[in-house]
Amino acid sequence: MDREALIDQLYQKVRMHMPISREAYGKTLDGWDIVPVVIDGAQIGVRIMCGHEVHHMLDKGAARRHARRIIAQYVAEPLARLGYLISRTEDADIPFLRRMGFYEVARENGITTMRLDKLQIQ
Repeated sequence: MDREALIDQLYQKVRMHMPISREAYGKTLDGWDIVPVVIDGAQIGVRIMCGHEVHHMLDKGAARRHARRIIAQYVAEPLARLGYLISRTEDADIPFLRRMGFYEVARENGITTMRLDKLQIQ
């Protein structure tokens, strides 16, 4: 799947929450690595990453059903390579991040910044 198709998928999920055009949203992702999250041959989401910052936009229920495999395939390698990862999130995603080992480092305007130094589950 090409980059623009992945950005389209991301935009469809965020457009209800972000007053931004598709074109402007695409520009905010300049410099980000964007890859499909695939488990058993089926795409269940998208990972975006820039430097140490990582985000996963997953289909509903995918995080719970496939947590260990998502971590093994899409989190462990960049963590080992970079030494730590950062994610910024709203409250609903905090439990998934905490299960991996992320901990809170800052909170501002309803967004929590979390850091991962070591995976708790593999």
